[in-house]
Amino acid sequence: MKSRIPGSLALLAIGGLASGCASLGSNEPTPEQLRLSALEQRAERVDRRLENLNLVQVAEAVDGVEAKMRELRGEVERLSYELEASKRRERQLYLDIDKRLQRLEQSGVGALAGSTSPDSSAQVSAAEVASDPEIEKAYVTAFDLLKAGKFDAAIRSFQAFQAKYPSSVYADNAQYWLGEAYYVKQEYGPASQAFMNMVQRYPDSPKVPDALLKSAYIDYEQGNFGEARATLQQVLEQHPNASAASLARQRLDRMDREGR
Repeated sequence: MKSRIPGSLALLAIGGLASGCASLGSNEPTPEQLRLSALEQRAERVDRRLENLNLVQVAEAVDGVEAKMRELRGEVERLSYELEASKRRERQLYLDIDKRLQRLEQSGVGALAGSTSPDSSAQVSAAEVASDPEIEKAYVTAFDLLKAGKFDAAIRSFQAFQAKYPSSVYADNAQYWLGEAYYVKQEYGPASQAFMNMVQRYPDSPKVPDALLKSAYIDYEQGNFGEARATLQQVLEQHPNASAASLARQRLDRMDREGR
């Protein structure tokens, strides 16, 4: 019996080794392989989530761009409308300018003199201006700048003209168009001052009713409704036959409707 025990132990040892070798040679994954596979699967899921997240972000970015484009289109449409309205106002302004230029070309310097006074001093002044083409050229240059919409350059030219030829036959018109250039730019302070200077310096000019009318418009734009109404009444009372009187009446009717 004793002699057989060591042999049994040997057989058990050989069987254990064979079992170990069999396990090492099997196709079953090891725990390390299982963990590695799980990590790979998690990495794949993370990649898919990142891809989905990127698609969402791209979609949101596209939506944002489209919204911005709609906003910009709306802004362009608004600016286009305002530009067209400004052009209409300018065309209305230049209708009068064009007529006066035509009178200048057809009738000479005296047509734009704008003086209703028949006294000899006015006639002499017109003759003096007619004999000096430099004055006419300076005025027409400033006038053309205004007509072309180059308002800053027109302002400088009219100011220079007034400084050099304050008593010329064009002086009242130059002062009035100086105010108009400021008015179109909505620089109401300088515009009002230019119109008032025109009324004070050239009280006999036929542009006085227009200067008063624009002064009233400026008061209206600035919310000075009392002053605007008083000036509009002045146009009606002092210049009832002028074209500005009709516009003054229209503005007064508008103010009545607005309760101003």
